Amino acid sequence: MRRYDGLLGVISIVLVISMLIGLASVLVGAGFSEPDYAFETEADPLLPETQDGGGAFAGEKKGDNEETLPLEETQNIEKEQEEQRNEQEPPEESEEDDPQEEQTDDKSDDTEQGPDENVGGTDPGDTGGGHSDSNTDGEGIAGDDGNGTGEGEGTPGTGDDDSLKIVTDLRSQQITRTELPDGIFKFYAYPSKDDDDLSIKVVINNSSTPFNGSVINSTDGINYEAALMMNETNIFTLYLKQNEVNVSYVRYYVRYEMEKADEDNPEVGEHPPTIITNLDGFTGVMETQGFVFWVSARTNPDGRPIYSNCIEVWLNGELIPKHTGDIRPEYELYFEPPNVGDYAQYTVKVRAWDDKGNSTMKIYTFDYHTISEGDYLGNVTITLDATTVGLGVIDYATYEIFQGDTVADVVIKFLEEYGYYAIYDGSATVGFYLRRIERGDLCRGAKVPDNLWKMILRDGITLTSPPHRDSLGEYDYTMGSGWMYSIDGSVYPGRGMSNYQAYNGMTISLRFTLSYGKDIGGYDATGGGYGSLSSYCGVWINNGYVPLGHDFIETDRVEATETQDGYIEYTCSKCNEVMQEILPMTGEPEEPETPGEPEEPEEPETPEEPEEPEEPDEPEEPEEPDEPEEPEEPDEPEEPEEPEEPDDEGGE
Repeated sequence: MRRYDGLLGVISIVLVISMLIGLASVLVGAGFSEPDYAFETEADPLLPETQDGGGAFAGEKKGDNEETLPLEETQNIEKEQEEQRNEQEPPEESEEDDPQEEQTDDKSDDTEQGPDENVGGTDPGDTGGGHSDSNTDGEGIAGDDGNGTGEGEGTPGTGDDDSLKIVTDLRSQQITRTELPDGIFKFYAYPSKDDDDLSIKVVINNSSTPFNGSVINSTDGINYEAALMMNETNIFTLYLKQNEVNVSYVRYYVRYEMEKADEDNPEVGEHPPTIITNLDGFTGVMETQGFVFWVSARTNPDGRPIYSNCIEVWLNGELIPKHTGDIRPEYELYFEPPNVGDYAQYTVKVRAWDDKGNSTMKIYTFDYHTISEGDYLGNVTITLDATTVGLGVIDYATYEIFQGDTVADVVIKFLEEYGYYAIYDGSATVGFYLRRIERGDLCRGAKVPDNLWKMILRDGITLTSPPHRDSLGEYDYTMGSGWMYSIDGSVYPGRGMSNYQAYNGMTISLRFTLSYGKDIGGYDATGGGYGSLSSYCGVWINNGYVPLGHDFIETDRVEATETQDGYIEYTCSKCNEVMQEILPMTGEPEEPETPGEPEEPEEPETPEEPEEPEEPDEPEEPEEPDEPEEPEEPDEPEEPEEPEEPDDEGGE
């Protein structure tokens, strides 16, 4: 048995050796050699991409006879190439500086004080000089007051660059009325070559020269003057022309405006704007670490809104970006806990300006008292208002709040405690949006006020079905319905409830709207753009209707006549309400206008003087009319008795 096992082991070894020998013979017989693509050396490393297009990704390709170098030597070459590139960078920068040398003509050796030369399409803001507040001909832009040498006097130089360019001291800038009291802006411009075929054409655009602007002419072909429009960006376009054909152009933007209000001069202009914020009247201690600060600014005297692009807010000197809103922008003020103690002083500055050079700055200074997260902060009041559907204020309550609580925290707690089932998106801390509330008989007796329904129909808002008896929420009655919230009675924040931190003394009003907030005074918060009316000129809140006032403009007129009244028709520009003023007819009313004249007949009382008519006793003389008795002469017809003579004749 042992012999058998040993024999098997020997046979196994022999077979393995035979297989190896056979495999080797097969390979040798096949003439095995490395293929052309074998890794005979280490792979070439990928060179980094460079600005000059080097590197493997820049499309480098070796020649057929190029020797493949080892990795270590290749890396050394890369290092040397990188060092060479670094050594070449200063010359490249000096080449970029060549244009500055081109700006220097034979009249000055100081390149920093030379004028700009701007080729069409170059950066207009690249002035290469200092600020210029000069008002006289030929002053350059270099130096403290533009007193540069050479071209600074407005005379052209030869230059040492053969390319055609525009030499000018004009640059994009902002100029105030203090710097330029008369508004006459002066600059020079001329071709870089002294050639009769070359010329400069200057065009200015502002509100007084709209469309293609107007051409500014020069008396000497070098120096120019232009009247800047106040509180506008005046656009200057300089054309380089050769044989009256445009070769290139360059454009500059010069903003001319009044100085804005500051701490030393809080009101600027004849009609400084009015600024209202939620810090007005605040005299206590700020205890909310994150405070939503809103600003409402309007022009005077017309009361037009000033938008967020003309409003700035600073917190302790740091400019705060707007978080949301345009007509009434909101800013997030975050108060850092003090390093020492629990109190720190903060200053908030607000500046607003209009397009006529008027501006106002308001400053608020208060103490901040830090309170730890979760500690007692104070109390807030919350109301549930459905006046728009005739239900008035349904419920209200007061709750304690703690540092870090949001408006959504208070709303959720309130609805749960008063037995409402709330359907909402998000959570108390993220994306909270109240869609609907439900409770038994919640909408029993609900009816939209007639005057509100009239406005909704006039507004053209899409109508839907009335609500279920037990619930009230979005899309009930109209497509513009839903729940909105206001802070302290009238402000509708442009953010969700979960992004608004509660503070001590806050009043939260949950209000139901039928028209995207127009009927409750919250239209600005929805962003506008819904319906045909911009306002309803009234709000339905707190159990009643509160008129806001119309903006009537004359839309029709019929003059009165002598027999018919006329009228003047006025239409509100916001809600389209129509009002008529009657013009009385001109006929009958004129007689009562002269009723005093009939009093003149009282003068006939003086006819009592006609007591003299007693003299008319003399008219007794009219007895002479008895003379008419003479008509008795008609008796003369008795003469016909003469015919009696015939009797005599008959007697004969």
